[in-house]
Amino acid sequence: MVLGPYKAPDGSFVLSMPYPGYTRVPCSDAEDTGMAIGEVLREGKRFFGRQVVLFEEPITEEERLKIWADELGIKARFEQVSPEQHAKRLSSYGLPADVVIASTELVEASPYKESMLMSGRHVQTEEYLPDGYKLATWVDYVRKEDWSSLIGA
Repeated sequence: MVLGPYKAPDGSFVLSMPYPGYTRVPCSDAEDTGMAIGEVLREGKRFFGRQVVLFEEPITEEERLKIWADELGIKARFEQVSPEQHAKRLSSYGLPADVVIASTELVEASPYKESMLMSGRHVQTEEYLPDGYKLATWVDYVRKEDWSSLIGA
């Protein structure tokens, strides 16, 4: 998996990224996207010219990986690597050089995304979330996905 865990020779999984494991990377379930788009469109000009943020709660990569491993009953660990090591791993998958560079730069920026996303320039999730709507959590997402092709189950 390009931006996710890979299976190590010992059978465990490793998430290697060029940032620390305590980095909180916001994520959301694609199934919540329709609600978000609908609500933003209904608001019209109120959100015009602003980027929309959609996530339940940012958790650290180490926490996310632990939840994933615990839910699937597997062993996994986070490993911080240099940008060069990250690019080398992506290249080993046969990805074109421009994709490797872009992907590496994207994840290198992850430690800065949370503060950027929380700035006043962005429409925050709570600004448009309908009363009573519950966004999927990371646990919800892990439980409903089919991980068999990744973990070899």
